[in-house]
Amino acid sequence: MNKLKQILLVDDDNINNFIVINKLNSLELADKIVSVENGQEAIDYLHTCIIGEVSIPELIFLDINMPILDGWGFLDAFEKLEKIHQHKTTIYMVSSSVYNEDIEKSKQYSSVKMFISKPLSKDKLSELIQLRMTNS
Repeated sequence: MNKLKQILLVDDDNINNFIVINKLNSLELADKIVSVENGQEAIDYLHTCIIGEVSIPELIFLDINMPILDGWGFLDAFEKLEKIHQHKTTIYMVSSSVYNEDIEKSKQYSSVKMFISKPLSKDKLSELIQLRMTNS
């Protein structure tokens, strides 16, 4: 089975990041998993990849509520990237939010493929990654 080259986890919850990274590593579906704590760090990381001519993450798990730059701010900045970079990446918005407004707002971004409630189980992670690999 093919692996993704890179997954980016954008969430300010270090415990959640630790758990998700461990689950992803145990699934062995990605060569590299990068974790950042807010949307600004994620945008900076993507720019570093683009400037360094390194592949940008094929999959991003994005939280909504974070300090400095939240998930919505990240999406606004992401959609300003050149289309050539955008189409290489699938974004799943992952949040503990239960507000319908958040779910509906996520649908306004063409880059967001799905809104998913936390926590992410190992089975759900595997399913999402398989879905990403078959749709690429």
